[in-house]
Amino acid sequence: MRITRTSINQGGSGAAPMSSAGFRVRGTVGEVSLGTMSSASRKVSDGLMRIYFYPGTITSVAPTPGTGAGTINLAWTAPGADGDQKTAAAYVVKYSTHPAAITDQNYFANTATLFQIVNFAQSPGSNESLTINGLQPGTSYYIAIEARDAAKNQAYLSNSTYTWAQVSLLSVDIQNMDGDPDTYGFGTMNMSSAVVSTSTIRVTNTGTTPATWSLRASTITVGSPWQITTGGLGIDAFRMSAAFHGTEPLTANFGVEDRLDPANKASSGADFTVDGSSTGVNVPVGNYRNVWLLLETPTATSTTQEQQIQMTVTAGAP
Repeated sequence: MRITRTSINQGGSGAAPMSSAGFRVRGTVGEVSLGTMSSASRKVSDGLMRIYFYPGTITSVAPTPGTGAGTINLAWTAPGADGDQKTAAAYVVKYSTHPAAITDQNYFANTATLFQIVNFAQSPGSNESLTINGLQPGTSYYIAIEARDAAKNQAYLSNSTYTWAQVSLLSVDIQNMDGDPDTYGFGTMNMSSAVVSTSTIRVTNTGTTPATWSLRASTITVGSPWQITTGGLGIDAFRMSAAFHGTEPLTANFGVEDRLDPANKASSGADFTVDGSSTGVNVPVGNYRNVWLLLETPTATSTTQEQQIQMTVTAGAP
């Protein structure tokens, strides 16, 4: 049996002939109607068809190098689940080092690398953001995003654009937080005395990758007879120690392992730390540590000239 159906009527009832005049289907725009065929078990429902809209196409993908090594930050404007209406269910984010894998739908589906299916879509017009990590630092990547609705209907591909993944950069910053950012003054000291710094000296990882810090120190006063030592104090022989800790430690909290000399010495779980709660080991990007200094003056001195001592912190791979 073949049913010939009217496409649209005025909302009233109409009849469409079947293979014989004895069987008819009544159609209406305003509501679903029901027609019975040769028996009660054979029925045809006729009425408006549901119309599906695909999610809106994202046209504002804007990538920039991220903060950490091998990362890219993404920003875009949220589309809707039905064009620019309702809220999308998810985003499919993919990348490739080859532009064709991102600009072509078939390549996007089968060749590009999936980073993440994001399920936190916001209402249309909202600002969306995401960080892609695990990339090769310094390499350029092409990126595209595809919106999906709850039924997994997919939008057209977004605009395809590219940038390079953040490079690996080791960098460190030292600042005195309680005065001149570049210096700390111990003031006038007697010989054979020991004083711990009282200002907060902050060391910050300003690079793009975790770092372990090495420390060294020496006098930089031109022509000075003073010399730094990790051994015993003597005439013109002084010691300087450094330790990472959240709060100012006592003199007794510094050990032999915390003493500085002109050669770089790497931080560890025992070196340059009071109790291991704060160290210069594998410091995350953007994190800081407070470092405290212990100055032990010589037993005697051949000069009364003011002494300038420079401490250097060097960032290295963890």
